[in-house]
Amino acid sequence: HNKWLRERNYSVSPSIGSSSFAYQLMPAILLSIHTGLRRGELFSLKWSDIDFHEEQPMLTVSGDKAKSGKTRHIPLNKEAVAVLKQWKSQDGVKSLYVFVGKKKM
Repeated sequence: HNKWLRERNYSVSPSIGSSSFAYQLMPAILLSIHTGLRRGELFSLKWSDIDFHEEQPMLTVSGDKAKSGKTRHIPLNKEAVAVLKQWKSQDGVKSLYVFVGKKKM
């Protein structure tokens, strides 16, 4: 894929080496499955909205980003926590946002 990108003078994708996720699509889908987040909520999610507290990890969807207009707190199961921690360590938290869309790059 990177060869194809280079030939067309596009930015190449980072090497995944031993990382779990090649691109943010897989962790975004997994997080959505385990939390019920909608697309807009996923792409407006900031790292500061996630609390990895050991007793009960949780993420917060602010009212201005929620379809209902109400802030809600979503408990995270073990799988969601694992996905977020792996993505955070792999991504290196280069952005305020968990999943960066083209408008946020």
